[in-house]
Amino acid sequence: MVFQNIKFFFVFCFLTIVTSVSLAQRYPFRSYNLEDGLPQSTVTSVLQDSKGFIWITTLTGISRFDGKNFVNYSTKDGLIHASATSLAEDNTGAIWIGTETGASKFKNGEFTNFTTEQGFGKGRVWAIRKGMDSSLYFATSDGGLTILKGNKIKTLTTKNGLISNFVQSLFYDSLNHYLWIGTEEGLSMYDGKKFTNYTTKNGLPDNFIKAIKKDESGAMWFGTKGSGLSRLRRGKFTNFTKADGLPDSVIYSLETDKLGNLWIGTKGGIGKYQAGHFTSIKPGQGLEGKIILSIKRDSEDNLWFGTYEGGLSMLPSEKFLSYNKETGLISNSVYSICEDKKGNMWFGMQEGLSKLSKNGFKEFTTEDGLPGNFIGAVIEDTKGNIWVGTDKGICVITDDRIVSVSGGSILAGEEIISIFEDTDKNIWFGTRGHGTVLFDGKKWTRFTTKDGLPDDEIYSIIEDRYGQIWLGTYKGGLSKWNGSSFTNYMDPGKNIQKIYSLTEDSKGNIWIATYNGGVAKLKDNVFTIYKIEEGLSDNICYFTSEDDQKNIWIGTNNGLNKFDGKKFTIYTVKSGLLSNEMNANAAYKDSKGNLWFGTVKGVTRYNPKLDIPNAVPPPIYITSITVKKETDEQLEVKDGISLSYTENYLNFNWIGLSFKSPENILYQYKLVGVDHDWQNTSSTTVQYTSLVPSDYIFEVRARNADGVWSTQTASVSFIINPAFWNTWWFRAIMILFAGGIIYGIYLYKTLQIKQRSVELERVVKERTLELEIEKNKSDALLLNILPAQLVVELKEKGFTKPREYKMISILFTDFKGFTNISASLPAEKLVYELNDMFKMFDAIIERYGLEKLKTIGDSYMIGAGLPRESDDHAQRIVMAAMQMHNYVNDRNKTSAVKWQMRAGVHSGSVVAGVVGTKKFTYDIWGDTVNIASRMESSCEPGRINISAYTFDLIREYFECEYRGKVDAKGKGEIDMYFVKALKSGMTEEFMLKLKDDVYT
Repeated sequence: MVFQNIKFFFVFCFLTIVTSVSLAQRYPFRSYNLEDGLPQSTVTSVLQDSKGFIWITTLTGISRFDGKNFVNYSTKDGLIHASATSLAEDNTGAIWIGTETGASKFKNGEFTNFTTEQGFGKGRVWAIRKGMDSSLYFATSDGGLTILKGNKIKTLTTKNGLISNFVQSLFYDSLNHYLWIGTEEGLSMYDGKKFTNYTTKNGLPDNFIKAIKKDESGAMWFGTKGSGLSRLRRGKFTNFTKADGLPDSVIYSLETDKLGNLWIGTKGGIGKYQAGHFTSIKPGQGLEGKIILSIKRDSEDNLWFGTYEGGLSMLPSEKFLSYNKETGLISNSVYSICEDKKGNMWFGMQEGLSKLSKNGFKEFTTEDGLPGNFIGAVIEDTKGNIWVGTDKGICVITDDRIVSVSGGSILAGEEIISIFEDTDKNIWFGTRGHGTVLFDGKKWTRFTTKDGLPDDEIYSIIEDRYGQIWLGTYKGGLSKWNGSSFTNYMDPGKNIQKIYSLTEDSKGNIWIATYNGGVAKLKDNVFTIYKIEEGLSDNICYFTSEDDQKNIWIGTNNGLNKFDGKKFTIYTVKSGLLSNEMNANAAYKDSKGNLWFGTVKGVTRYNPKLDIPNAVPPPIYITSITVKKETDEQLEVKDGISLSYTENYLNFNWIGLSFKSPENILYQYKLVGVDHDWQNTSSTTVQYTSLVPSDYIFEVRARNADGVWSTQTASVSFIINPAFWNTWWFRAIMILFAGGIIYGIYLYKTLQIKQRSVELERVVKERTLELEIEKNKSDALLLNILPAQLVVELKEKGFTKPREYKMISILFTDFKGFTNISASLPAEKLVYELNDMFKMFDAIIERYGLEKLKTIGDSYMIGAGLPRESDDHAQRIVMAAMQMHNYVNDRNKTSAVKWQMRAGVHSGSVVAGVVGTKKFTYDIWGDTVNIASRMESSCEPGRINISAYTFDLIREYFECEYRGKVDAKGKGEIDMYFVKALKSGMTEEFMLKLKDDVYT
């Protein structure tokens, strides 16, 4: 007994050594179980139909899977027996299911069953295969081989030459048109006429053949019940067992992948035969079940594995393979990674150091001589020494021996979080809180904030192509060492304050992974920041690395990102990672171009050669249409659906089939007649409400995770019929009915119209008269606002054109002491006084053919020579000013309020026009206006002050007194004159005649 245990121990050790690398790897399987909708946990067969759906058989029924939902069928739906074991699709698209008691055909939602009564062989149907001529072959457990062609059923048994009536497996060789038949007593090959049989006597290792497959080289592979695998090539059998690397010698299923590798489902896991070597995948390496009953490769080259009591597993790719504590690492959280010159991989973790070689894993801890178990950094120098940074100092490993470092005591007890060797073979150490230490092989030199570093916590150290050393600090941003001093960098937004990792890419850019600041690119001293808004999966970034394809990889707190310079591609646990949470500075590119990423749950290796974009266009199907009513009604998905006007609340459901990354499928849908363009969504449903009666076409298409769109859209046409009162015939009847009523009304109304015509004519005349009166009032009001000439122009054109006048005269008047007088008078009295005087002023200017421009407070502004030009404008405006003075003086004799008026006149050019839309104003602009105002402000009460320009125009008619040059505010000294009186011989009647001559 002791000997047997020892023997078992050595055999186990031998197998462990032989297959250690494969045992250590964790594969990115996706697993589906009862919680996901699977009807039962034992999956006996897998099929992908011509539409792209995945079908599976279980011990309680069958299921169709679309990447999102399982649709299950059982005996309640018509399946002949719950225990199903095999699947096939015929040329019509019908799905055939082999069960314990016969076969079922599923088409158009209905099952048709076949048993011995229809001519099928007796017992369970273990396998179904389709032949080239649309024939279907059924392997039965007690009835030999059943062949269905069209409506004819034929059964072949040992009487016909079959080696056994217990048929377990089938394979149809479409190239040679052979059917290979595996039975419990050997192998038969059927060419359509006769059987050729093979047993152990011919070289098979076992007569019980459970699986058959042909590889790309043309070799036939046979899986046996307990003697391993057999290959028939060039007429010779070659056998493989567990001793050759198979996980187990009981073989249940076989399949090939697109690279020509053979995948083997066994009692002890999955085997993979590649380039003459076996690799094993067992539970604990991502696989849920141990016994692999079926394997199927789909159109996207995903591999599906049906297991015993482990549900359904799918392997989308081997680009991500992982290691964790369960598969050999000393612990799960990986903080540092490096490869040595021998191709061994080193991983630093919380509980020690792991070395992965071709012989498996080897561990190093404090028990072996490490200063500490928390490994923050590990590198190999140019001499082949492994430098290890721990939470309690450093050490060197040479030939798996831990040796002390001369002078390394300078770092004793310190936590080392980064190590780097530069091109001068200097070793740099980044510490947590004690700066950086440089070892040149002889001397140890420490640099801290006292020497110019921005912070003493150094997470990352690199050397650029110019030999400059860059250091990433946790609280002080980026620093560069040029050999003699540090230069520190910080972006304007302080995004790079907390740095975890640095990388120089092939273009010389420095990539910076930061805490909560995203990832930054430093180029020509300019920082470019990428965050969630730019497509990054998270702003907490732990590392950056560049692959051989020039992509930048960023590990974050929420997934792994690949940046190709334009867009980010995000990888998560669903993509094959062990965890979405990466670790600081834990990225490494090995000598083969693989990238290694440290996470909190282990380390993942990325093989870019296996990262092949999925070029398969996803099929797209409308799965259901529902009409919303009191109880929802599901419609048959077909063109030409006819609905009533009340059935206008519709729900469309669809699915795109891409199993490689179903969660990243994007859709575009459009309801022609409602949506003007495609609508983007990641959902598989949409609702339309309150659709109006019309013809419609609903269309939808899908895009897989790699951007490949469906080659065809899924569509369905339907019509929503109008209510009967909106139909043409109903409208026609209503039109005729309404026509009769309208004609009767017409006759009645004609009489009424004649009677009212006389009355209406009278009312029109009255209304016309009223409108004429209102028009006259409006014209009169407009004439009070604007000159008559401009009123005519405004009415004719709708606008007035501004005009420039070469020579006119402007008069300004005001009252001395107006502010004090107005303050002493009640409001009503003040308004009465001004109104009384301004009415007389209005009469005077009308008498002399002048234009009142505006009043502002006590100021009164008058123009002469506009809008119609005249030569006597100055004479008339001065005459009006004299009349205004005479009126004020006469009024003061009887009024309690004594007013003293000042008047100023200047002549010159102006621009005149109408401004405003709702409230018109006729106004003038120019320096002439300003000087006229200065004439008034420079005047004495009771006098008329004129400029030299005006004087030249009136000197023949008025006696004036020269005042000399008088200082005018803002205008300097101006020649001014006081008007005294008309000259002898000039009478008022003469002046009026001048006015009449102009305006006649």
